[in-house]
Amino acid sequence: MFADNFRKQFRWYAYAMISMALTAAMTAASAYIMREIINGVVVDRDPAKVLATAGIVAAIFLIKGATSYLQSIFLSRAGNRIIADKQRQIFDRIMDSDIAFIQSRATSDLVLRVTHAARPRAR
Repeated sequence: MFADNFRKQFRWYAYAMISMALTAAMTAASAYIMREIINGVVVDRDPAKVLATAGIVAAIFLIKGATSYLQSIFLSRAGNRIIADKQRQIFDRIMDSDIAFIQSRATSDLVLRVTHAARPRAR
């Protein structure tokens, strides 16, 4: 299913990958800033440096949270569009079938085909 829809959803996948890269960069930055925290608080005891470092730490975690949230939004959007396309394809196939097929099935069976058959299978 991924290979079939990758080209259509490439934009959302690209946005999600960029967000993931930014999240990873902020994780690395939070590890790097620990040196500044230790030097500013323990070694230098400089209140201005501590305040600046605290602002940087807040910015790092704010950006990290925002990019993590955006990544989940972008992947959800791609997944929802894939499911909607599959549901549309299934509905079109049902509508193109002959009337005998539709009359021989219960309404609940047809609805189940459209809603459940479009979802990805668990492996």
